[in-house]
Amino acid sequence: MKRSIFILIIFFAMAVFLSLGPYAGAYPTYQSSDGAVDNCSECHPGFVGGFGSSLHELHVGSTRMTATCTLCHDSPGSTPVYTSTSPTQNNNLGCAGCHEQFGLRLHHENAGAPADSSGLTCFDCHTVDPPPPAENIVDASVRAYYLRSDVNVKEPCNSDGSEDWDGDTIGLDNDGDLLYDGNDPDCQAGPTTVPVPSGQQIFPPFDAPNLPNPNVDPSLSQPIGVGTIATGGDTVDLRVFTDTFSGPVDVYFGINAPAISPEVFLLTSDGSLLPASQGLVKWKESVLSVNEDVFVNIPASALPPGTYNLALVVTPANSLNSFYFWLTSFTIGEQITVTMSGDQEVPPVMTAGTGTANIAVNFETGVMVGMVTFSGLSGPATLAHIHEAPIGENGNVVIGLEPPAAPSGVIIVSATLSSQLLDALMNNELYFNIHTMLNQGGEIRGQIIYPGPIMP
Repeated sequence: MKRSIFILIIFFAMAVFLSLGPYAGAYPTYQSSDGAVDNCSECHPGFVGGFGSSLHELHVGSTRMTATCTLCHDSPGSTPVYTSTSPTQNNNLGCAGCHEQFGLRLHHENAGAPADSSGLTCFDCHTVDPPPPAENIVDASVRAYYLRSDVNVKEPCNSDGSEDWDGDTIGLDNDGDLLYDGNDPDCQAGPTTVPVPSGQQIFPPFDAPNLPNPNVDPSLSQPIGVGTIATGGDTVDLRVFTDTFSGPVDVYFGINAPAISPEVFLLTSDGSLLPASQGLVKWKESVLSVNEDVFVNIPASALPPGTYNLALVVTPANSLNSFYFWLTSFTIGEQITVTMSGDQEVPPVMTAGTGTANIAVNFETGVMVGMVTFSGLSGPATLAHIHEAPIGENGNVVIGLEPPAAPSGVIIVSATLSSQLLDALMNNELYFNIHTMLNQGGEIRGQIIYPGPIMP
């Protein structure tokens, strides 16, 4: 009876699942203001080669990280190390992937390390940086490497001593206060493990992030990441990462794609999928945590369009009386490419500006996600919208977008179209428009051309 009730909970929770939007974030580039110091490797030359007592050995030669060179380099042996990333990249996060960006600057400032040949420090230019999060915070937006299965550095506070590879207690100074591990008061505050479920808790659905965001508070945890599809990219990478539980737990992972089948499929320990209606199947049995890539580097174009619902269920080992239940989803839509130019404006605009919108639209739910890249504008973009009108006519704004205030850049698209706007799209009556101060009515425009048959 308990198994039947448990399965029904899965079906019910997924049946009422919400349509969710993407998350986007990026790391800064660590480069000095005068260009004399191009990246971390110029102050830490051992980072990009050699062994022995170098930083390269510290990162790769020990058990801290696996020998995955592309975490930091284009390819094995290449230089320099990566120091930043774009929202569409999974790898190559650089130093800030572990050393949180504001904390890394603060650490250098506190340690008296100059940022360039003139003696300027980072704080001479970056005086209004927000404070870094506390040392005991693990968050994909600032410490992405902690969330990867191919890195062995998992615990910023190193509370159990498992990362004392050199026999000391010095770990990463993520918050920049020159205090490490148990010597940092941040690491002594609050719980360090997730309580084993003692009741039945279904948490609100969360927006699917690129990488998981675990938390010792299960109600704040986002233990499922979906890859670049979350930020308008074209790759699905399903990852699950939880903090350590206070005791052994069993883990169940469910996938449901209503456009393919109403069935919920459960991931098995050997990586296969079985219908939940045939009974519960554990993905992980009697474990203390999960940090694993489920499916990696799947092109979105290889998946049927529709919404993919994901559920993670954690129970006490060998018990179904209590559980945590997390829900998220991502959308694969009809892929549409839109070319933007000044000659599509009404009247036409003479400009060197160009743009391309790559979007995916789920015609079941109305979810539209993607990104617009543009360059060559006459000045910084001031506004960007989706308007409603056919080719050759101007129309009203129906969706607002947020462009960077620059002549070139990237605009993230995340919206849910009403049935009326879906009809307009399928009749080629929606268009992208980017405005500038010189061309306030719009400098470049691109009509969204529906790839299917036009609606009657």
